[in-house]
Amino acid sequence: MILDRKHALQQKLFREFAETEFTKELQDELDETGEFNWDMHRKMSRYGFMGVKIPEEYGGAGADSLTYVLMDEEFARQDAVLAIYANTSNSLGGGPLLLAGSESQKKGISTAGCKW
Repeated sequence: MILDRKHALQQKLFREFAETEFTKELQDELDETGEFNWDMHRKMSRYGFMGVKIPEEYGGAGADSLTYVLMDEEFARQDAVLAIYANTSNSLGGGPLLLAGSESQKKGISTAGCKW
């Protein structure tokens, strides 16, 4: 697939983040302990990855579906766990709320201390 400039730059950002932040040492540690790494979650939140496909009006990045797929692909290329971290808030948690949640539920997520 030939990407436009914006998507090519996003893909590069996702790949570089995955390769530099989700190191082999971190992968091994997570495999051994089975624990959730909150530091990685906070880093991903600061970059906006935890809410990349959540609309801006609800505190997300408001990116399109291609951006989300590129992120997921690059993260999964590095490690499935990294892809799951981003998928959880974007799809598992955010998806049902965006689809069927009331307006107050959608707006309340970001004010309830959940950083997309």
